[in-house]
Amino acid sequence: MTTNGNPDEAETPRTPKQPGFTFNPFEMAFAGHSNSGKTTLITRLIESFSTTRRVGYVKHDAHRFNMDQPGKDTHRAAASGADRVFISNEDRAAHLFAGAIDSYQRPRLMLDMDLVFVEGYKATAISKIVVIDEGEEIIEGVHDRSITGIAAFAGQTAQPPASLRNRREPYFNRDDIDGIRGFIDVEFGRLTERRGLTGLVLTGGHSMRMQRDKATLLFEGKTQVERAYELLARFCTPVYVSNRKEQEVDAGQIGRRQIHDVFLGFGPMGGILSAMSTLPAMAWLVLACDLPLVDEATVAHLLKHRNPFRMATAYSSVNDGFPEPLCAVYEPKAVFQLLHFLGLGYRCPRKVLINSPIELLAQPNETALLNVNHPEEYEQAKRLLAGTAAE
Repeated sequence: MTTNGNPDEAETPRTPKQPGFTFNPFEMAFAGHSNSGKTTLITRLIESFSTTRRVGYVKHDAHRFNMDQPGKDTHRAAASGADRVFISNEDRAAHLFAGAIDSYQRPRLMLDMDLVFVEGYKATAISKIVVIDEGEEIIEGVHDRSITGIAAFAGQTAQPPASLRNRREPYFNRDDIDGIRGFIDVEFGRLTERRGLTGLVLTGGHSMRMQRDKATLLFEGKTQVERAYELLARFCTPVYVSNRKEQEVDAGQIGRRQIHDVFLGFGPMGGILSAMSTLPAMAWLVLACDLPLVDEATVAHLLKHRNPFRMATAYSSVNDGFPEPLCAVYEPKAVFQLLHFLGLGYRCPRKVLINSPIELLAQPNETALLNVNHPEEYEQAKRLLAGTAAE
């Protein structure tokens, strides 16, 4: 990751090297003793959120439990010594296995959910709502700090208990579902803002069909990499150029923030993964340098309808309806999905988006995503841009 000596380019703030979540980027835990009403509260919130979101649920059980039924085939297989058992039909699936889930496996379990409610996990860093029991015993854990990451309180009474009245966290009656939902929506909105949006101009291709570097093609007196960089800079900061190491001093790239490909030979997938691996806590606004007709209105429309709860937000192709992966927003959790598909042998980001929960938008301008791969397409794009300027 370089800036190549441009004094006007500020250094990028330090960002976490890990995604920074336990089960999902949008997760909220609920801590409380038995019979405090926390499960009832969670189920009512699930009912509310599930009208517009895909909601996951995770429970930490301090006791022995068994999700399978004695006498069933899966139970018999597990009792015979199978460490992992999987069952599915057209509507549902279950995966049961022995042993604990470690911190490296947990983030994969709920990535296809928009948000996750977690019951328990009091000592984790997950933001949590503490549900006050009738005897107020849970408050002891608040005062001795054995419960961490407290975002709010909920209880049976209209006003908070006297022992909490000096706390700054908000308090809700546990029947105030609309109020608690509103609070969670605001918290998740703040998370999105804190994670930020970073621009990425993809330029690392070999341009075999064009027979020259597409990033250096001139449109309206500027190289395409310059035009794309300046366009993204109107919407987010910082912006990076994704390229190969040997391109760092090419026209339009020198002096700009750069992320060199470390996933070599994988095309646009490699460029996106190189960026997301460098700054994994960020969301990325990605634009390929062979899309010279993408304009400010096209990017603004994409961001206006961005859904940060999904893997990505992308336009559908006017030709086949499939996602257009090279003018899209990739959310932080998408890196797991990209790596998963790469491990399965797929190098095409479109294939990843087709098979992932994303926000898919119709294009407001049907010519905006016409790409330039051949000399004749380059000439066509210049004519189209000249016609737009004339208007």
